Amino acid sequence: MSALHELGTARKKKFLGTAIKHPGALRAAASRNGRSTMQEARVESHSSNPHVRARGLLGERLIMGDFRKK
Repeated sequence: MSALHELGTARKKKFLGTAIKHPGALRAAASRNGRSTMQEARVESHSSNPHVRARGLLGERLIMGDFRKK
């Protein structure tokens, strides 16, 4: 692997470590509501609560594997 690829992986890990404040919160909410994590993320991404909306948007990005900042 090239050094550039390794740097990208390190940045992804750093981003994930700082972006996710409560790991497992999305999965717990999904199991409480009887939905898959992707379904829960899509529901939460339309929430009026900004914290829940952010969790849903980030969850969608992580599940789809899109780590680019939007």
